[in-house]
Amino acid sequence: PLGNPIFRNLVTSSTSFARLLQSPVKAQMSVIPDPQRPITNAMSASQINHNQNQAPAARQPALDPLWPVVLVVAAVCFNALLAIINAHVYALSSREVILAEVAIVAAAHLFALQRFSPAMAPWYLLIVFAGLFALLRMATVGAFEVKYFRDLLIIPTFILLGLASSERRAVQAIIITTLIVLAGVILEALSVDAYAALFKIQDYYINTRGLVSADFTYEGSELFTSATRYQDRYIPFFGLHRLSSVFLEPVSLGNFTVLLVGFAAAFWGRFDSRAKWFVVLATLLILAASDGRLAMAATASILAVVVLSPLAPKNIAVAILPVVIVASIAIVITLNLHSGRDDIPGRLAYTVELMADMGPMDYLGLSDRLLAKSVDSGIVYLIITQSVVLMAALWLLITLGLNETSSAQRHYKNALCLYLALTMMVSYSFISIKTAAPLWFLYGTLAASAARATSRPMTDAAGSPMGPAPSGLQSN
Repeated sequence: PLGNPIFRNLVTSSTSFARLLQSPVKAQMSVIPDPQRPITNAMSASQINHNQNQAPAARQPALDPLWPVVLVVAAVCFNALLAIINAHVYALSSREVILAEVAIVAAAHLFALQRFSPAMAPWYLLIVFAGLFALLRMATVGAFEVKYFRDLLIIPTFILLGLASSERRAVQAIIITTLIVLAGVILEALSVDAYAALFKIQDYYINTRGLVSADFTYEGSELFTSATRYQDRYIPFFGLHRLSSVFLEPVSLGNFTVLLVGFAAAFWGRFDSRAKWFVVLATLLILAASDGRLAMAATASILAVVVLSPLAPKNIAVAILPVVIVASIAIVITLNLHSGRDDIPGRLAYTVELMADMGPMDYLGLSDRLLAKSVDSGIVYLIITQSVVLMAALWLLITLGLNETSSAQRHYKNALCLYLALTMMVSYSFISIKTAAPLWFLYGTLAASAARATSRPMTDAAGSPMGPAPSGLQSN
């Protein structure tokens, strides 16, 4: 594969794009303008006048530690690292996986709480209500399952981490994780045997997830069970199987593609031509490597939404999930689709059939009757484990919690919500920390920028302060 032009162009572009790690000014990621810097397109005259009227101490850039980047990269890669340890050092169990995830989540909250801001309050309230509901569910169902609370906790955790950080750090986190993922793709493409020997994926999942050898039934492969299909590939890729990279399974690699598409939609105008080439080539390569059906559909849908978003009203994202649900039901009924096949139409029909079978206690999240059947339906799984009330609250916080003060925020929110809505209809893979961490961290940094923008004092034409912004413009 290294002889192919796409690999050569990708390596050249990635070298240039990596320089953004040390170039926040060129990438225009600084959210606090510096009055001593020359005027650029990223800094309006009103921002400069505001800075000049601040006290000298207030004009100093806020501390922007690198720790959030470390935590996001750790969340993406820790399973790969544990797989190597399991393969070559000593056999692990689920305990080590849980401890690693708990350490990352705890560190994220420790960092966020040290930089608490009013914008974080709604997300911490959501965590409190989720915890209280978990206790109610335990009392009703008769069993407490920490995993269900953890599934929801991942979302506000990395949003809070983003609220305590900056867009510059989000860009760095995405660049680093993309380069790591590409390295894993290239290794797996060049030598499947070396990749399999390094991670011993089957052993890792058997030891840490409770799977058995019979769960890995495809062609005697040492890779994850979904790395091969009964059908041929949808996207030809050097005659290879579905690649997994450091995610160890191809579904998350496909989901990472959608993250890159949303990232590109948000920051496209801030990249130079070499950075744009890198994003495009990396996205195409990873999409082809994962051969993800949902990733292909989500990518095409997001690009269409980004093109049409200037015509849409503000906060149109609120309607995306209801529209997708209604459209899915209409498609299943109109085309007379039925469950049973492991493809998108089959899974879509399966979700609609499950929703039709749900009763009041299922919608209240107080029954496990359909829990075992909901593994291929993200929306049913979330409702059963969190309740329709908590899920609705989560959706409203996501869609209304990011003020659309810039095109980056609008594009990313619309892309994120479309990805979630589409994924919920056929899978619950979006709750995996491997892809959820960078996805929600980026959301949080954009929300932080929006909060800072709406809370800045206004100035008159002469640059004199006019007092606080109207209440409608203040940060939540």
